[in-house]
Amino acid sequence: MIKRPDNIALLFFFSAGIVTAFACYSSLYYIFIYPAAAVLFFLSSRSKLPVIAFITGSAIFSLHNHGQIMIRDMMEGLEEKEAVVYGRISGLNEYLLSSSVVISSDSVRISGRTAALESKFNAYLNRTGLTEGDTVAVSGKLLPFKAPLNKYETDRRLLSTVKYTVSEIKDAYLTELRKNKAGLTYFMNSLQSKAEDIFDRRLNYTAGGFLTAIMTGDKGRLEDNRIKEFADSGTIHLLAVSGLHVGFVVLLLGILNSFLHLKKWPYLIINSSALVFYAVFTGGSPSVIRAVLMAIILMLSKPLKRKLRATDVIGTAGLISLSYDPNQIFTPGFILSFAAVLSIVLIHQPLSDRLNRYLKTENRLLRKIYEGLLLSTSVTIGLLPFLLYLFGRYNFISIFSNLLLIPLTAAAFMSGIMIIAADKVNLAAEFFADEAEFIIKIIMYITGSTAETEIFTLHGSTDALVTAALILFLAAVFYLKDHRYKTATVFASTIMIGISFYSIENDRVLYVFKTSSGQSTVLRNRGENILFAGGVKRSDITRIINPYLSRTNVRQIDYLITPGEWFETEEIINYLQIPVKNIVGGRDHEYLAGNYRLLDFESLGGILKTACAEVNFEKNSYRITSAGYSYILGTDEKVRGCEIVLK
Repeated sequence: MIKRPDNIALLFFFSAGIVTAFACYSSLYYIFIYPAAAVLFFLSSRSKLPVIAFITGSAIFSLHNHGQIMIRDMMEGLEEKEAVVYGRISGLNEYLLSSSVVISSDSVRISGRTAALESKFNAYLNRTGLTEGDTVAVSGKLLPFKAPLNKYETDRRLLSTVKYTVSEIKDAYLTELRKNKAGLTYFMNSLQSKAEDIFDRRLNYTAGGFLTAIMTGDKGRLEDNRIKEFADSGTIHLLAVSGLHVGFVVLLLGILNSFLHLKKWPYLIINSSALVFYAVFTGGSPSVIRAVLMAIILMLSKPLKRKLRATDVIGTAGLISLSYDPNQIFTPGFILSFAAVLSIVLIHQPLSDRLNRYLKTENRLLRKIYEGLLLSTSVTIGLLPFLLYLFGRYNFISIFSNLLLIPLTAAAFMSGIMIIAADKVNLAAEFFADEAEFIIKIIMYITGSTAETEIFTLHGSTDALVTAALILFLAAVFYLKDHRYKTATVFASTIMIGISFYSIENDRVLYVFKTSSGQSTVLRNRGENILFAGGVKRSDITRIINPYLSRTNVRQIDYLITPGEWFETEEIINYLQIPVKNIVGGRDHEYLAGNYRLLDFESLGGILKTACAEVNFEKNSYRITSAGYSYILGTDEKVRGCEIVLK
């Protein structure tokens, strides 16, 4: 490695300290990492600064979260208690059929007694008329996050630590709402609402929803099928307000600076204020904060006459962000944002230097296309381990489609600003609105075509071991300079990937979930996947079934077996993250939207013959017998989540 650890290396050790502290709250076995770090601190002079960064990361995480963890543990004795939570809305998350509201409480009323309690609660409510900053009272039953009962199930209890939430309010309903018409939050929400109203009046539904998403960060107005197309095409980053959109703002500020001839401290103050305003306006997401910090640090280097390395700028922005809120490191936005920027610096630069020796052209157009392809490819290489771990797929056509979509999105962004600025001048506003609709129509066509192209799409989620191995391999190739470290890291990565491949099971597997309504199963039968979904709820699908399907690389449900009505089946399909091919049920599913092959229960026996399993139906439940095991799905409360290989 280089002689002095740069800020990227310090950010890595700082992040490792945060993750280690988080792991210690789930299992005390990880606490033995700290004595090992202390030994390394005293044995090697070169390790002192990295170990200090590691310990500092752990300490900051503990200071931020220890109080909330104590409150969370206290809430475990209040299961199913009727309560009223008083506080303000600090978060609104739009989902397909409902909305998740995060309430920052100041007090909670339980069994007729009110106690001061500063924490956060989740509740599913209709978000119509609700905005962040509103003061509310929400009633319902407290449902603390319990430890998972199933393999691959999302540990909501542990995850609630980094989201500061201590409980979910079951069957929640709003009993009091008071609009707060003062303060910064209300002011920013009102500005967002005015921008959204202008888009609603001037643009069609799709164009208005797209501009709202890229300018304010609210994707709730964009159709679900459009969002899925962006995800499947590998261009979902265009919808998430991040460093790319901060770059659009910086480009606009650069144009204004050229007219106003701003220099030195006036340039720094005006531009920094504009960037901070934009970060607050869009909700202060980690990716936006990171990009704004980087831009301000770069601007500071000019009046201070300091030349900064790109890696130091990125590392400094990361250290400041994580010092302010260490829990950001567990959010996909933070991970993908920093990975993309690091890919540009650590992968694009060495690739560009190497290829420029052999590929030289004086044609400016060809040069721009070549640089764009190289940049897009570099970001793809860097993001690949994270995208496969988080989403389980990556469309390589996006390397080429991003060359068109990024400048088109920038043009749409600028058009959106012009629509807002010219709203009082009807003719000008109509001109910019027509321009925006035309640009967005092209964007939607490209994303839709890319999403439908499956030839160059990589499917398959990676586990933590393979993801870590791929990251280490990239670090060894593009970051480490010392050949001894490089060889050792590549060797370790190879061993990790080998262990993962050795542990893969290709046998037929029957997986039994423990759900809120009883049991549900997925039968993976050498290429055919069968989901028994009797009575499963939304929460079962999101925290139990979807994580299992993702981690076991199940990309399609061949047979969805459900005894419910068509609308219950439709809800299950809507929340599943993968497509369904055939519906097997005993009820009328003619009203079900979508192109599905409908089968009855009698055909199920033939489907399962190759699985060496016997299925009997008893009052809308089913008993599965295989390899000496017997399960009654939907009625047997003794079964816990388990996985059985069918021989």
